[in-house]
Parts: sequence; structure tokens; C-alpha cells
Amino acid sequence: MGIAASTGELITFLDSDDMAKPDRVRVQARYLTDHPDVGAVLARQEVFLQDGVSRPSWVRRDSVIGDELGVQPEGAMVRRSVVDRWGGFDPAFRYAEGMEWLGRLRDRGVRVALIPEVLTLRRVHDQNMSQDSDQMSHGIFEWLAARTRKSRASSPPNDIGAPGPLVSVVIPVLDGAAYLAEAIDSVLAQAHRPVEVIVVDDSRSTDGSTAIAVGYGAPVRCVRSEAGSISAGRNLGVRLARGELVAFLDADDRFTSDRLTVQLATLEQDPTLDAVFGHVREFRDGADRDARGAARLREPIDRAPARFAWTMLIRREAFDAVGPFDEGLSAGEQIDWYGRMTRAGVRWTMLPQIMTERRLHSASLGARHGEMETAETLRAIKQILDLRRAGR
Repeated sequence: MGIAASTGELITFLDSDDMAKPDRVRVQARYLTDHPDVGAVLARQEVFLQDGVSRPSWVRRDSVIGDELGVQPEGAMVRRSVVDRWGGFDPAFRYAEGMEWLGRLRDRGVRVALIPEVLTLRRVHDQNMSQDSDQMSHGIFEWLAARTRKSRASSPPNDIGAPGPLVSVVIPVLDGAAYLAEAIDSVLAQAHRPVEVIVVDDSRSTDGSTAIAVGYGAPVRCVRSEAGSISAGRNLGVRLARGELVAFLDADDRFTSDRLTVQLATLEQDPTLDAVFGHVREFRDGADRDARGAARLREPIDRAPARFAWTMLIRREAFDAVGPFDEGLSAGEQIDWYGRMTRAGVRWTMLPQIMTERRLHSASLGARHGEMETAETLRAIKQILDLRRAGR
């Protein structure tokens, strides 16, 4: 009703028990003026306790930015044109109405931004609606159920015939016949559907990798890349991808069994996120042993965070905003891309779960490149530092 009665070009919200910082309207309005492609802008909040109130158990820190209670959709400033076209808060939701609203905007292609300033002071008192954790959980469940029903009703037909967001998984390969089937199988074993797998076989491959990929049929597609680098293979795969979300996997690695389920749930729960990373676990290929049975390679890492392509699920629009991998780099291209992603303002989170299992073997790219890998990694880091010094 408040939206219907308003007349401004920009609309913002404030709960009756909270307070806005003095510069909130100015900062958010300036951001929308400076970023005409953004439809709504969120900001951080600070929690304070009413006198005499102890800190309740439901006031917890958000896992993405570390603030208590995270980012609230009701703290957004939105363009009237966006609301007129896609609507405001759904009165059918008593709880989680802000999550439903933001999710609806993202579904319609509206760009939602988050700025780092704290612009809202949220009061915690005895009568907060958020205290009723059972009702809040039920509201969130209703929101997720509504999203699922809507997705099933509106999703276009796809190769698998299943509803939900299409995830394109790009697998570049160079002489990977020994492991490629295992990599593809790990993607096809995911609970989420639909998935399309784009295998990009390097033109230098001579071991029949293409035949393995072609043998799967839909939803696996195989193309040849003439550019001659892993970066070029990834870039070609993204150009051919039809999904609104893109993930990557090297031909000798494996997805963990619940990777896409976990990452998609994270993006669903926070529509302002653009990308999700996770941890990696290494395993040593049993064939890489000498005649005495001793391992030729170092001990594998059991768990480590990895801000690299092989653990990432990213919205296609965010990848396009960063741009392709540098095809002039054959080893440091991911560090270079991550640096550009940071400068582009892509909002991401690191999940604690293991997303990818990395195979250690003597034919891996790291083993092939040797000193060149170290040199190109240092070169990529230097490029990032030079751009930071230049203020870019």
C-alpha cells in the first residue's frame, strides 16, 4: 500500500522499530544515479539492543559478510520503474517476503547491488517478529516452495526435460581420455537437473578424448578448440553455454556428489550473490607409483579453500561482466581472472564444503608446466598489483 501511495522515482523502506543513518537516502540514491544499469541497491545494517534486552539466540552472524543478521531486503532502494514492472512485496508472505521479492527481481534479470556502507540501524527488542524462529522457518520454506513451483511451471524445455535453472558445466580437455569419463560421470550424477556438459577438446589431443565425450550423447556436447590452451577452451565453452549459471571442471578431476545442490541453494538463499566457491580435496592417482610401489608425487592436500574455476558456480551475467580468461596465460590465468573479478565488484562467498576432488598425477598440467607455471603465476600477481597501484 505504501508503494502504491508513493510518487517518487526511487523507493526505499524502513521498519517502524529501526532507524536510518542520516546519509542513507543520499548514498543509495547517488549509487543508482551513478549506476543506471542497477535496478535496486542494498546496504549493510548494524544491530543494536533495546535497553534491558539480552542478545537473543536468533541474532547470528551472516556467513557471507560477517554482519549480524546479514543484509535485509527491506533495506533496499529500488527504482519505481522496476516496481511498476515486477511488483513489490507479496502480501501472501508474512515472513520471508523480502527474500521472495529480491528473488523475483533476480529471476527477471534485474541487477541488484550491495554497497559496503552501514546505512540502517536495526533494533532488537522483545517484540521482534524474527524472534518466532518456527514461523520464520515456515515462511522461508513457503518461499522456497513457491520458487520451486514457479520454476517448474515456467522453465523452458531442455535436453533432460527437467525444471530448474540450467547449469552449464565446461570441461576443457587435452589428452584426457584416461580420466574424462570419470569427470563427466561426476557431473551427470548430480541431483540437480538440468545440466548441460560442454567438453572442449583441444585440437592437439591425440588420445581419443573426443570419441569418449561424443559417446555420451545429450546432455553432453563436444567441440574442438583450435586455440591451443586451457583458457581458450574454457572461454569457448562459456560462449556456447546456454545456462544462466556456469561451472567448470578439469578433465582429470571430479565433482563431489552434492556440489551443485549446495551451491545452488546458497545462491537461492542470497539473490545478491553472483558466485559461489568451495574447498578442494586432492587425491593421488594410483598409477603414479614407481617399480617399488612408492608414490612419485607429493602428499595430497586433504582440504583447502580454492578461489579457482574448478570450485566456482557463477551467474552467467557476472562472468560476462568480468570477461574471459586471459588466453595468453597457460598457468596464471585463474589468478589474473580472480583479480579482475574482484575489481568488477562481483559478490561471492566461500563455502566450507568440498566442491571438487583434484587428481594428482604426473601428466597433469601443473606437472607439465613446471617452472613456467611458477613464472606465469608471478606474472599474473604482478599484473593485479600494478592495476591496484594505478587505482583501477
